[in-house]
Amino acid sequence: MRLKWRDQATEAARQVSYPGHKDILGNELADKLAKEAVESSSAQKLLIKSNFKKVHRRITASLSPKLPISSGLHIALSSLINQLASGHNALNHHLFKICRTLDPLCPNCGARETVFHLMNFCPQIRTQRAALRKHLHLLKIRFRAERLDLVLNNRKAETALARFLLDSKRFSDKLSR
Repeated sequence: MRLKWRDQATEAARQVSYPGHKDILGNELADKLAKEAVESSSAQKLLIKSNFKKVHRRITASLSPKLPISSGLHIALSSLINQLASGHNALNHHLFKICRTLDPLCPNCGARETVFHLMNFCPQIRTQRAALRKHLHLLKIRFRAERLDLVLNNRKAETALARFLLDSKRFSDKLSR
């Protein structure tokens, strides 16, 4: 297909079509088979309803019927765990990167306040962190400092993480609503 332009300032484009595969056996056969597939009654038709949430829920349930759609956690806690796992959270280092705070440092110890810092080093929540690790050990979930994603993305660890986040009081403003 080619477009010819006469005068770009005043004229609209005029479209000229050139049949590129006319009388070529392979292409004619492909066109015929494609037309039959579209017109056949066995062609699967996907009807998408306007209510996206219902459709999404049905698809998710059909793909993994053994997994519940939502956990028993309060939505604020579940959201906070997901934010920590994704790195898009209310810790100062991330807020500094998106220009929401002037200081990327931990208010307790002065180190960069990242998820890694919170889960491994912050002295203010040392006892809560020890309790989290003990709880994870009882659940037979291995805590590895360099692989926090294994804990943050583990559904079995959600209650232990929720308890840790509540006890740390670091996100009390996000969880009090």
